[in-house]
Amino acid sequence: MTAEPSPEALYQEALALLKQGQLSPAKARLDVLAKIAPKQSIVQQQLGLIAQKQLRTKDAVKAFSRAVRLAPGDTRAALLLSDALVSDGQVSEAITLLRKVRHAHPKLVDAHAKLGHALQLAGLFDAASDALMDAISLAPNETQLYRIASVSYNFTQDDPLIAQMERLFRTAADGSPEISNLGFALAKAMEDIKAYDRVFGFLRPANESVRTRFPYSASARREEIQSVQTAFEAARIGTFGASENPVSPIFVTGLPRSGTTLIEQILAAHPDVTGVGEPGFAHRLGRSALGLDASNIVPFDLIST
Repeated sequence: MTAEPSPEALYQEALALLKQGQLSPAKARLDVLAKIAPKQSIVQQQLGLIAQKQLRTKDAVKAFSRAVRLAPGDTRAALLLSDALVSDGQVSEAITLLRKVRHAHPKLVDAHAKLGHALQLAGLFDAASDALMDAISLAPNETQLYRIASVSYNFTQDDPLIAQMERLFRTAADGSPEISNLGFALAKAMEDIKAYDRVFGFLRPANESVRTRFPYSASARREEIQSVQTAFEAARIGTFGASENPVSPIFVTGLPRSGTTLIEQILAAHPDVTGVGEPGFAHRLGRSALGLDASNIVPFDLIST
């Protein structure tokens, strides 16, 4: 009779499958492991990560919640849960959780940064700026923080933050994520202080950096558009009837730098509306439905990673 694999062997096998992108087989092994070792927080964390990749946000929240209960002091589990809550539209719950994490770990940069972003989604821009400024003070060389902060922070003339970003921008390598992060933030700063003649001096290298790291193929784009047209040729698009579901999604779409983020933030400021940022879910689902590769579609928030 073949011996049952040990919990460690099962876990390593699951990790190997994850590296290969085989999410369902990895989940199957982790589900078995969760029954064998029900008190292992790391198993629930991995199950939550798989659920996120499969766009099963509620399952991700449940798995990460179990992970937090099993290891209350594990900040990684708490931060993963906060991400899942935001993805599931539970922004208020994420803010409450992140405030607790920040209180317990005041020098944890990610706690301040994620709290700031969640507050932005909730339309609480002043509080968001305060949290993100705290994150920047703890990690002044982390350029992504400046880009995120620039969404809700109002730059002023002689703002020391501008000089700080310019110093980092001058030393950043061409085509690097730092160039795009700082370039977009500095372009926003120039708009705020009405130095319009300087905006494109930062936007151009920022956009070039993004193009270098995420190359655009006209032929691939043409093929994608043709697939969409073909898929909708036989579709009947009409008005939807009244739904019993009290949740009505609002989709804001548009070109980059066209004001979609501002529109989302204005809508999210309403007490009955929750913003979820630019998660990229619709794009991934649409491409998958059309048989196109969706593995490289990431939220704009993650584009510098």
